[in-house]
Amino acid sequence: GMADHGRCLLHGLGGAAAPEQGEALLLAAQGAGWQQARGELERYWFGHGLALLRAARGAEDPALKQAVASLRRAANSGHRRAAFMLGECLRHGTGTAIDPIEALAWLRRAVALPDAKVIVGDLLYFGQGVPRDPVEAFRWYQRAAVEHQDAYAMYSCGYCLLHGEGVERDFGAA
Repeated sequence: GMADHGRCLLHGLGGAAAPEQGEALLLAAQGAGWQQARGELERYWFGHGLALLRAARGAEDPALKQAVASLRRAANSGHRRAAFMLGECLRHGTGTAIDPIEALAWLRRAVALPDAKVIVGDLLYFGQGVPRDPVEAFRWYQRAAVEHQDAYAMYSCGYCLLHGEGVERDFGAA
């Protein structure tokens, strides 16, 4: 039906790829109750963005802007890894202008991922383009340490406890 045709157009199966038409059909299928369409679109746009990032020949490659646009589409659909990668592109200015505030917003949407928790903590701890907030930074480090046994997060928690950064100084816990 409609969803299968949308998939074929999206991926160029049985003919030329027509991603915009495929997306429109999949969105219509989702509206008609086929909830898997959302995941299909998330995976497509994430994969497309990732392929463009990997194929880029340098920092000025115009494909990087397309990669960011594809990651944004996937992230807007709820793809966490795409939200993380979009946040990193915005944080470092890859394919887009550096925007730490928007980067932080996308990274917060990706906090189910351990690396996102740590980077959110770093942005807040160091005040990298956002207001410095060592209390909230410590909370993010602590979550990454407890939930994912992340070594850098454990070190960061210890550092904060040792120096009283965002938390009361506690030599025993450090």
